[in-house]
Amino acid sequence: YGLETNFWALMASFVLFMSALVSIWTGWSHLQNPQEFDNPFWAIVILAFSVIFEFFALSKASQAVVHEVGAPYRPWNLIPTALAHVRSVVSPTTRFVFFEDLIALLGAAIALVAIVMTDMAVEA
Repeated sequence: YGLETNFWALMASFVLFMSALVSIWTGWSHLQNPQEFDNPFWAIVILAFSVIFEFFALSKASQAVVHEVGAPYRPWNLIPTALAHVRSVVSPTTRFVFFEDLIALLGAAIALVAIVMTDMAVEA
């Protein structure tokens, strides 16, 4: 499975890269032509669920990393332990899934904070 795993990891990376370009293009477009944002309730709810689900996905990926490396961990420091040992992971699939889940969690959290802060600033 070695070369095939690398190929599919490359394809998934390419799809994520293209999705990121579309997101950047859309964000730039919205910055150039701002639109009124009346009710952020559903955006906040969906992003909150996204943060929760991505946290669980990152926890599972972190378990895979520490299991593959054989590092000892406690449940409350699973993600930092995985971050410290991810470079020792041999499988590119495990490493890719870990970093993808980490970036997805950070992106959802940043979007949630931005929408909540924007809503608070508009209400003030």
